[in-house]
Amino acid sequence: MIQNTTNSDTTPKPDLIDVLVICWGIVAIVFFAEATWSQWTGKAAYVITELVLLFGAWFYLGFRKLPQIRTFRWRRVPRKALYLFSLMSVSGAVLLDELDRIIGLAIPLPQAQLEVLQEAFVPVSSIEVLLIILGVVIIAPIVEESLFRGCIQQALEKKWDVTKAVLTGALIFALIHIQPWWLIQQLILAVFLGYLSWRWNSIVPAVLIHATNNAWSLRNIAGLDNNIFSYYLWGDHVNPIFLVISLLFFAYSFLISEKVHSALLSEQNNI
Repeated sequence: MIQNTTNSDTTPKPDLIDVLVICWGIVAIVFFAEATWSQWTGKAAYVITELVLLFGAWFYLGFRKLPQIRTFRWRRVPRKALYLFSLMSVSGAVLLDELDRIIGLAIPLPQAQLEVLQEAFVPVSSIEVLLIILGVVIIAPIVEESLFRGCIQQALEKKWDVTKAVLTGALIFALIHIQPWWLIQQLILAVFLGYLSWRWNSIVPAVLIHATNNAWSLRNIAGLDNNIFSYYLWGDHVNPIFLVISLLFFAYSFLISEKVHSALLSEQNNI
């Protein structure tokens, strides 16, 4: 089994009770947001909801006397690995986009749901553009990765082996999003993000990939494929040239990042 870089970490970690509290807290806050501030805050609602989730979890962990920074896995990664994760993020977003299009043939997104998404995430002013980018591309990836790949997954890792922990955490992530049309895509993405977060003991790689995927999804929801991104498509699918290039870059960046991690682990063991 591949080893983590921080197997000797003895920092107190959340347990399964914390998982239940945080999961129910997420559900409760989201439903409360839908019934209250989402009705009058417009495009700012997403920003507010995500921040409430983060601060709620922060105060709860403080009450439990758990170190928030480490529980959220807010750890830096080596600078030489950042460009690999950036490359992985862009190429992975293209591959996941095509997967979404293929799955959409069997499980199409209802027109009514598409209209709901466009109402929520298509801006009509420059202020709304900033709010959507801030909420969906910046804040949401940080908050969700902190909660799911940080707090929840670490609690599961404490109880089970890493494979079961990553798979269970991914399932919780997909189910809480309550989007049956994207369940498979979210599971695949969450499993990969869970692996990277465990492997590097940091959510930085996951945040980069999550943010890039959210940004690319916004492009699709806004219908930009029909104009400035028209060259990107081949009918209703991603242009095969972009798919091949993305697959090569994704494989390259992932394999090299594994080598970088192994080299760092070897250096640590030799100290």
